[in-house]
Amino acid sequence: MLTEDDDLIRAQDSPERMQLATSSLSQSSSLSLHTPLTESDLDDAAGWVTLRISPKKARDFFSPDGVHSHLREDLVLAVSYALRYLFIQEFEVPYIWTHKRDYISYFNPKDLRTRVELLSLAELWRIYALGQKYRSLAERRNALDSSYARLGVEDKYYDNDIRPQIDSVEVVADTTEWLAMKYKDRKQDHFELHFHDDEEQPETKKRKMPSRISAYEVAKKTIVSKLAAVSSPLIGFMKPTYFALQGFGIQPHEVVQNYIASNHANFVEDQELNPLVYAEQFSDLDASIAQPPEELLRRARMILSTELGKDPLLRHAVRDLFKREAVMSVLPTDRGISKIVDHHPYYVSSLSTDFRTTS
Repeated sequence: MLTEDDDLIRAQDSPERMQLATSSLSQSSSLSLHTPLTESDLDDAAGWVTLRISPKKARDFFSPDGVHSHLREDLVLAVSYALRYLFIQEFEVPYIWTHKRDYISYFNPKDLRTRVELLSLAELWRIYALGQKYRSLAERRNALDSSYARLGVEDKYYDNDIRPQIDSVEVVADTTEWLAMKYKDRKQDHFELHFHDDEEQPETKKRKMPSRISAYEVAKKTIVSKLAAVSSPLIGFMKPTYFALQGFGIQPHEVVQNYIASNHANFVEDQELNPLVYAEQFSDLDASIAQPPEELLRRARMILSTELGKDPLLRHAVRDLFKREAVMSVLPTDRGISKIVDHHPYYVSSLSTDFRTTS
């Protein structure tokens, strides 16, 4: 017997395999109901997908001394055609490879018999997988933009630095966490992300926000935030939530900009007073809750380090560093030594049988 989902699949004029792709991330357990790509998405999607096809492709077409560096624009155009056929016209990879190969090849205008195959069959399958990832990224990025607009704020660091660098779902998650921390007072009323797979049902009770607060939130609401913020006592009349970390002479996002940039774009403005003397200005007037300058400085550093640790661009840079440089060494157990024999893919012949390394 056919189920309701079977009837829906039969009614759709697209291959069943493409309808079932990533169905676990959809509202339906057996259908993929993503928002389809549009023509306006193709340029950004082609640029995002092309650089992730393979390291060899990036080296041959985008390196200055690449074998096919003169064909990089033709490659991006071929990827754009492939994405259009896959996610707008909904053709399958075998059909594109058989009937649309001219659109993913380069022909020399002086000699049409000279053809360069820009994309192979395996690379078309890779583009299909990457296109699904981009579609998911675009959906989450649009949801983040809507949530940021609902906050009703203008954050130049977000608009000019963070938003153009959002190129993965990990950065979307980091940015969501960063915005939630920075605009927590506005978050409960305006900042909720809704994806296709977590929309609340009408009869579902609204989720309760956690009541626990972190040490960072406590410190931001105390006089310590003034020490981590500004040196002028007149600023004490402002809400500490919106202070910038100027008391240290540099703001957290400026530290990140210096780390990412090849040169120092921002410089530290040192205070004229000794740090301990400067910290005493922000001691609470109530002697029962007053804290020594050392403790005030420690809590102020905690505010600075927390905001640095939540910065999405810094997390993205560290994540890329791990991808490039990190190596994992493994010491096999007795069972591993017996199973990782000469023909095993994890076996390294140059190492002894007591220690083998994979990365």
